[in-house]
Amino acid sequence: MRFVIVLIFILKTTICGLAQDSLKQVTPSGFKYDTLVIHDKFPALRIGIGLQKSFYSELGISYNKIYGSNYGHFGCYDFFASAIFIPRVKTQKSIYGAKVGAEGGTQGSMGGIEVLYLSDNIKHDVMITPKLGLGLFTYLVLSYGYSFSTNNRPFHKIGRHQFSIVSNLPPLKNFKKKKK
Repeated sequence: MRFVIVLIFILKTTICGLAQDSLKQVTPSGFKYDTLVIHDKFPALRIGIGLQKSFYSELGISYNKIYGSNYGHFGCYDFFASAIFIPRVKTQKSIYGAKVGAEGGTQGSMGGIEVLYLSDNIKHDVMITPKLGLGLFTYLVLSYGYSFSTNNRPFHKIGRHQFSIVSNLPPLKNFKKKKK
């Protein structure tokens, strides 16, 4: 039941964020004016660290979109793919993996979902993790996720609860002044 509630909340947050991407607003008198003040799409380098019973790190790429209006509504979303590494602890082997997912949000709240493949060259697992958190657009995201294993949790170093901080670093050209 908790999974269904979390999934509904994530989908609602993501759909609301995507639905607000309107370029035009109409006043009651019928006058149309442009309300989009931020509209930025960019690829980014994705760097993250987290804790899921054990420390892990990730490195990958993402495609981000940030938008906003002069009415105070701002939103963002990103799609990502990254490699994940969980270092060796005592007798357990290092675990490697690949992760794909999407995140979105508005007004500082973020939601997302990721699918993660993990392997230590002997055991394998696919995990699905819905996430909720806070974000500074997609540039910096602090989130909590609850992982669901498809292989009865073969890795003892990987818990159900995930805490992570991720940064999507855009190309430097996005920060340079544009000539008019």
